[in-house]
Amino acid sequence: MDEYQRKWIFTHQSMPVPEADWPQIKPMTQARAAQFWKENISAQSPDAERLSTKTGQ
Repeated sequence: MDEYQRKWIFTHQSMPVPEADWPQIKPMTQARAAQFWKENISAQSPDAERLSTKTGQ
């Protein structure tokens, strides 16, 4: 978990994940993350930086 650049997502006080659960958290591969994004977030915007209100999402 310490090597994960977005560790703050799991340690932020607004929604903490118990430290005992950290070993089970595995980052997705880039390909799997892109597939998940397309299926569950936005098929029109390839990533969060390009997500806009124009897509209707």
